[in-house]
Amino acid sequence: MITKEKIRIYNRYNGDGDMWLRSAKKSEKIINDLEWHLIENLINDVGLIEKGLTSQSYSEEIKKRLEENCDEEARSLIIKLAKNASD
Repeated sequence: MITKEKIRIYNRYNGDGDMWLRSAKKSEKIINDLEWHLIENLINDVGLIEKGLTSQSYSEEIKKRLEENCDEEARSLIIKLAKNASD
């Protein structure tokens, strides 16, 4: 499950997985590779929705993935990061 703490760690390293692997503290190693990539993909996909570049069905699929994989606070942070990236 993606939590707000995992999003904060991801954001602290600006989405740079290599930098995170090399320099993260032990307490920051609570994310696995699959979660890291899921966060990255969700931010990108939500950004596509924000730009109006997805079909209705794909938008619904992304929203479903958010709900299935993220707690409420994490969903909000992902949406915020996606909006900031698309500005």
